[in-house]
Amino acid sequence: NFYTLFGTVSILYKIGTYHSHPSGNEKHSFKQSPSPEDYQNALNREQQYGMKGTNMVFGMKDKNVYLYNSKGNKATISLSIFLNIK
Repeated sequence: NFYTLFGTVSILYKIGTYHSHPSGNEKHSFKQSPSPEDYQNALNREQQYGMKGTNMVFGMKDKNVYLYNSKGNKATISLSIFLNIK
């Protein structure tokens, strides 16, 4: 299943972004947590656009949501718990 998500979280102003890392298959596997490129992109968005909020990666294989910024991973939440936050 190569289902992916991508978008920008916005409440009056841009506070962070979200995207998914694919689940992969028998031939291809993907890191589920934020990659070095994800952290660099977060830093670039902070410097260029002032976006200092929390970014999210949805791990489609491990069913976790990773919350991070340019300084590192802030939290990891099970997708089932994340979907029930109100």
